[in-house]
Amino acid sequence: MSGLRQALLHFIDERIEQMLARPAAWGSAESVELQVLQLVEVRALAMHPDAEPQRIFKLLQRAYERFIENSIECAGPEPLAAILEQRDRLSELGPLLERFVNNWEYARRDDNPFEEHDLVVRLTLKEEYDEPPVGVIGHYYETLQRVIRAIERDRPMGRAAREVEYATDFRVPDLQILKRNGAPARVVLPLRIPSPAHLSLASGILDGTNRVRSAISHLAAIAEWAANDLPITDLSEILPDTERRQRIAFQALRLLPSHNDPCTLVELGGKEIGRLRPVAFSPAMSPRFFDVVSSGQRPTAFDVTGIVRMLDLDQGTLALKPPSSTRRTIYWLRLDETELPAALLDMEVRLRGKIYRDPLQHTFAVATKLDVIGPGDEPDDERSP
Repeated sequence: MSGLRQALLHFIDERIEQMLARPAAWGSAESVELQVLQLVEVRALAMHPDAEPQRIFKLLQRAYERFIENSIECAGPEPLAAILEQRDRLSELGPLLERFVNNWEYARRDDNPFEEHDLVVRLTLKEEYDEPPVGVIGHYYETLQRVIRAIERDRPMGRAAREVEYATDFRVPDLQILKRNGAPARVVLPLRIPSPAHLSLASGILDGTNRVRSAISHLAAIAEWAANDLPITDLSEILPDTERRQRIAFQALRLLPSHNDPCTLVELGGKEIGRLRPVAFSPAMSPRFFDVVSSGQRPTAFDVTGIVRMLDLDQGTLALKPPSSTRRTIYWLRLDETELPAALLDMEVRLRGKIYRDPLQHTFAVATKLDVIGPGDEPDDERSP
């Protein structure tokens, strides 16, 4: 798929989502309906550039008429908005239009990796990248492997079961690199889960493939929960086991792009995700995942000073190096103040907050108070913790 066509499809999908999320901002109900249908028609043209435009219009018209007839038991030339308004059911317009958009195959059918492959990782790169830097593809491939294996460990520490390791030895059938061309550069990394035929299952251990599928499903569920700003009680209904819920949330943090990463967004899709569209992992989800990890804990207080050697506003993290130390410690910022002080890098600060434990019993510190002491007087070294 060309970069221009990819950019057009991305624009159409985003615009339809915007219109269906806030239809009143785009005009009357009938106007919104017609605009959405026009966007769907343009999408079909982009997917099938060799097709006759009039044929696409007729296909759309017939498909939409059948959809209306099947959805609300009504046949006729009137727009859906008018029919729903007559029946005092106008609130159903958005959901019905969304269902049609997502299910009219002619505007969706193409060489779509999300429909063809078990699992697909899609990376959206920052604007300054024309193509992915060396190592970024391998990094996210290995990170996803580690995340799934950590979720499916039988013990807090150590390696995952052999069956799980085998099932996460993903095959890569057809890597796609879409260079920047009107839209940000992207990497599409299709993954195939190995066949379970050769797995030797020990008594009491679930099939490795099923466990990997469970982990993938739960990662998608927690990403959707975080994106929709729902309470933890809603997530508890999907993931009732507290330890597993916290473990998945903590591992999901590893998929979020950091300030230093070339990516702005990581998406997971494919047949194993079980959704029409891929689920996104964005830096803004970091506080949501931490709320899950820290829920129900009894943390201990800390009060430290040091020099700021790294600041990632997207993930909300800060690396602090205590005076006379060669090591840095990462702190997660949940400050009571609404804004961070400017120019924190290389400044000496005082942090106060709470220390929690992740599901693997490692500690992590969450800072809720930050005071600037002054400029740091030590040169930075390049060593990480």
